[in-house]
Amino acid sequence: MNPAWQSFFDEIARWRESGRTVDFWWRDDDACRLDPALARLVALAGANEVSLALAVIPADLQAAAFEPADVWVTLLQHGVDHHNRAATGDKKTEFPASEEVSTALARLADGRQRLQRLTGSRVLPVLVPPWNRISAPHLISHLAGAGYRGLSTFGPRPSMYPAPGVLMVNTHV
Repeated sequence: MNPAWQSFFDEIARWRESGRTVDFWWRDDDACRLDPALARLVALAGANEVSLALAVIPADLQAAAFEPADVWVTLLQHGVDHHNRAATGDKKTEFPASEEVSTALARLADGRQRLQRLTGSRVLPVLVPPWNRISAPHLISHLAGAGYRGLSTFGPRPSMYPAPGVLMVNTHV
């Protein structure tokens, strides 16, 4: 077995031995269409009754890409168009510090409306920014007012609630 997987299984065993339960979630980014690889992933989640969160790029989503709906799959908003708007030399981000909050919020609203129109109620009000980063920290404080209840990036979260009404649940692998 791969050493990383063995370490993972060992950690779960330690939790079990101490009477604790491990909570985890499975997030896959950049989903736009149900290609063969993603279809296998969705089937694997369903066969094992494990919830799968797909971070979907609204601008690239193909109509009816995730129909029929799989009960184990929920959709999250993966930015709007996955275009890098960072200044030359800065880390990639769709939401740079230089962008006006009103402009970013308008783009997010357009993307969310497209997702809801194409997928219905399967979209959770969670933002997964491309490249796992929002370089405009002031934008985060406006997410709840725009209808978002969650934010997911990568690594240890600085706070469970980076802004009032917005829960942060990150990936770590």
